[in-house]
Amino acid sequence: MGKNKNKIRVKFVGNNSEHVTGSMTLIEINDKKILIECGLIQGQGTVLAEYKANTKHFPFKPKTIDYIFVGHLHADHICGLPRLYANGCTAKIIAPKGTYEIAKILMEDSAFIMSKDVEMLKKKTERDYSPIYTKDNVKTCLQYWNEFDFNYPINLCEEIKFNFIKAGHIINSAQIELYIKNNNLTKKILYTSDLGSNIPKYYADKFQPCEKANLVIGECTYSSNKRNATNKDRQNDLLKIKSVINEVCKINKGKVLIPSFALDRTQNIITHLYNLFKMIKIVL
Repeated sequence: MGKNKNKIRVKFVGNNSEHVTGSMTLIEINDKKILIECGLIQGQGTVLAEYKANTKHFPFKPKTIDYIFVGHLHADHICGLPRLYANGCTAKIIAPKGTYEIAKILMEDSAFIMSKDVEMLKKKTERDYSPIYTKDNVKTCLQYWNEFDFNYPINLCEEIKFNFIKAGHIINSAQIELYIKNNNLTKKILYTSDLGSNIPKYYADKFQPCEKANLVIGECTYSSNKRNATNKDRQNDLLKIKSVINEVCKINKGKVLIPSFALDRTQNIITHLYNLFKMIKIVL
């Protein structure tokens, strides 16, 4: 027991070791507990299945968490946070600079959607359901939100230091460099969160590589040789989009629907469309 107590322990307590959504990782050192992200589990097929997935008991006591780190703001990485605070968490949230206002919008919208989901479940099943969390829980959560600059190392306590570096994924997205001191030795853990690609993006800083680490917890959702993409591929894709929209909208007077994530993907596709068609006059 004494030997184990002095070890740095990393546990994948969310879905991120096996699936795409529900990122949540627990790091324990001595009497300190660090949670890295707390995202919603998504894509379960039905509203009821997602409700059940996101209301399971946490595999730890929320009250025992000392620090929570945020890498970026997509819902599968942060929108489980208010539920932690609904269950007694009082941990300091450590997030990249420029994230508070967007996080507030996303989590309040998430709470609104959850309220509508439980109304639908009640009508459909004639059983009582409580929202996963409420706007009041979001308000409580945001009281613990703290922002820090990139490339500016901060000592949280004697054992823990951190630094944010650019991830290039979405606006103000970060990789987290954790320096954990244990038995007079310092170990570096890199948590990448989601990463940008080799294709330049609007509204995201350029990816910043980490020089070295003792342990890397890395995003590999889209890691595949078959998914490799270049700038030339992107330009070809944009030309295809332009051709389809010209045919459907301009020639046949129809409409094209483009499903897209609300944060980052929508803003990028709108900018691409503007650049493709900005010289065309549209008569409504």
